Amino acid sequence: MTKSIRPLRSTLLTRPSSHFQQPCGSSIRLTRTLHNNCLSGASALQDDPATPAKLIRSFSSTSIAQSAPQTGTSVKQSIDRYLTADVKQLLSLEDRVVVITGGGRGIGLALAFAAAEAGAHVAILDAAESPHEHFRELETVCKKTKYYRSDVTNYDKLKSTFDSIAADFGRIDGLITAAGVCPDQPFLERDPASVKRCFEINSLGTYYSAQLATAQMSKQPRLENASGAGSIVMVASIAAHQASLGQYTSDYCSSKGAVLALSRQLAVELAGIGVRVNCLSPGYVMTDMTMDIAETRPGLAKIFNSEPPMKRMADRTELKGGAVFLLSDASSYMTGGELLMTGAINLLTEEVVKTASSEIHIGKSIQLDWPLNNLQFPSFGRKQFQQKVIDLNQSLGDCAFDDEIHINTQSGSQWDSLKHYAAQKEKVFYNGLTYQDAITTKTNGTHNWCDRGGIVGRGILVDMHVRFYENRDGKVPDAWTRSEIPVADVKSALAEQGTVPRQADILMIRSGYVRQHNQASEEQRLIGTCHNSKAIGLKADEETIRWLYDNHFAAHVGDTVAFEAWPPVPGNDFVIHEWSLVWWGTPIGEMWDLEELAAECQKQKRWSFFLTSAPLRVPGGTSSRVLNHIAVSVPSVTDAVAFYRDILGFQLIGDVTHHIKRHDAPDAAIFAIYPSSLNEVKIAYMSTGNGVGFEMFEFVDPKSYTPAETFEYHRGGFFHACVTDADPEGLAEKVVAAGGKRIGSSVDLLGKGIKCLYTADPWGNVIEVLDISFERLATLAAPDER
Repeated sequence: MTKSIRPLRSTLLTRPSSHFQQPCGSSIRLTRTLHNNCLSGASALQDDPATPAKLIRSFSSTSIAQSAPQTGTSVKQSIDRYLTADVKQLLSLEDRVVVITGGGRGIGLALAFAAAEAGAHVAILDAAESPHEHFRELETVCKKTKYYRSDVTNYDKLKSTFDSIAADFGRIDGLITAAGVCPDQPFLERDPASVKRCFEINSLGTYYSAQLATAQMSKQPRLENASGAGSIVMVASIAAHQASLGQYTSDYCSSKGAVLALSRQLAVELAGIGVRVNCLSPGYVMTDMTMDIAETRPGLAKIFNSEPPMKRMADRTELKGGAVFLLSDASSYMTGGELLMTGAINLLTEEVVKTASSEIHIGKSIQLDWPLNNLQFPSFGRKQFQQKVIDLNQSLGDCAFDDEIHINTQSGSQWDSLKHYAAQKEKVFYNGLTYQDAITTKTNGTHNWCDRGGIVGRGILVDMHVRFYENRDGKVPDAWTRSEIPVADVKSALAEQGTVPRQADILMIRSGYVRQHNQASEEQRLIGTCHNSKAIGLKADEETIRWLYDNHFAAHVGDTVAFEAWPPVPGNDFVIHEWSLVWWGTPIGEMWDLEELAAECQKQKRWSFFLTSAPLRVPGGTSSRVLNHIAVSVPSVTDAVAFYRDILGFQLIGDVTHHIKRHDAPDAAIFAIYPSSLNEVKIAYMSTGNGVGFEMFEFVDPKSYTPAETFEYHRGGFFHACVTDADPEGLAEKVVAAGGKRIGSSVDLLGKGIKCLYTADPWGNVIEVLDISFERLATLAAPDER
């Protein structure tokens, strides 16, 4: 499944401009907090709702006291901890005590349910005489919960309440400050008493609660498995960043701005004692309070459901994941940060775009996408570009023509959408979108970028190919190998160019892939792009990920197949596609034609410019299970490859693989699938050109199956069909329920984490089920030449 789109028109207008940095909204907001300097940035170009906790990975420049030891054996243990630190374990609040102010109703009550569902004991503090009726349901899901009536503006009473909580529960491990009010009255009509009350509840109440919770956290023994002394989550608001249209909420907006500033300062002050402080900032959320406000004047409900890019208000459910993430050890290296749960889309605000327009100087435009037919031999089994001219004179009698084209959007210049590439281990896309939801919904589609006017901002080019490597080394890397570009070289090239990255820049790296393709013969292109799955790109390691994150780029663009060196190293925790598309929500542009741009930048001696890109407006999502490949059994795989290549035009992917039974071999799982008598097999993977693979088996020893054994393979002819499904076991159950059967148990194919199992339909035809695409399978099956 491929969801990506092509930049139809990209414009270059160059002029250097002064440094600009603008805090703004996005679906994930992560803030780097330093003494005397608060730098806030966002990372997503997407308009999906609340970000589930398990899908945010962040680096904070503020190090807490419980950071990994840096000496001796402990360093090794810290480096390898990811092998044993399960995501569910990191998100667990098991037996921790969480206090929630304003938890008697509204957002606070929803977050109380979230903490309880994650295993926490919950103490609810609210000014109301009694909680909402849903509190009774909370008591059924929470191990221990208690309601305390208190006033966050009365310090003495609040202190007494916190003392009671510590006595009743024994400790305090987390705090959510959800107590708040939102007066809606014109500025000139607000009286001092009501303004004071708003600030006392929203700002001062948050201050008092954080102080009292921290006092308890700092003196109690730490839980054995906890990463720190405690976590404080302050509920701020999108109103801390922008005006509330159609409302009169001057005191609310400014009081929430104070909460945001408080969280950043406390993150620094409390880091030394192991207490983390972050903000959860909702936008328009459906609660009794917001719905009451919407009824006060005509048009507010329309604003609430039209201003967010997703064109709807949030449900309180969509805040729960973010709260658990910030409370739990999943965010143990995040403090002074903020999750903006607004459905907003990017760093490219109107102010950022306006500032980027100052790059316009010479007025020259440069096209940045290849011609649609330029990639002559697409890789990974993708179909070639096709164009059909339709003569309308024959059908309508008019002297006119139409065009019909077929393109695989990955076979040329394009944007990777946020549903193109998943986190391979977790099998989820951005914002927790599952594989099944990805193929049946429009969530994370590229249409979201179009709906907000395309991708527009300041682009910066890093010319690694000619300007850096050719000048430094006298030669350039082979773009059709897995040549890795270290981020240290990128930083050196930027410094040599005199280019200083700014928040919300669109980073563009010229690696030389397009240049090498343009200069190659047809035979060289066939070998380099179709028969080869390797490509030059940015080195995917921790240093690169940290640098990309620290710079808060709005998008990452390259002239190569995958922006990063491809294919990924098995087991690498720093695959850029996963961090960029899944964890941050940052688009990746691939195979852009940066040749003319590089020449113009060199001529002008400036490498920043005004960039516009209009992605294809294609709503995301498909509606069917993907046919992965068809497999046949042949007497000679070598002869069969020649036949299907020369007669049908199929292309061999990689080389024919030869497997001999050895129990300690990485491919031992292949033999676990077939009868015990099988000792040797050859397999060829071919591309049909339409996204469906063609797989051929030559059973060498023995050449035919043993009828008495379960899995029957044949001397020649149809072998099996294969489909891709994120849950092979679940599909197998459906096959059996429909009258088919299960053949053997699932295996880890090739020893590379590929789940594979076999079933048979009610008529005996074999159906293989894989949890990865055919393109990915063929890439992993190819011999590793790194």
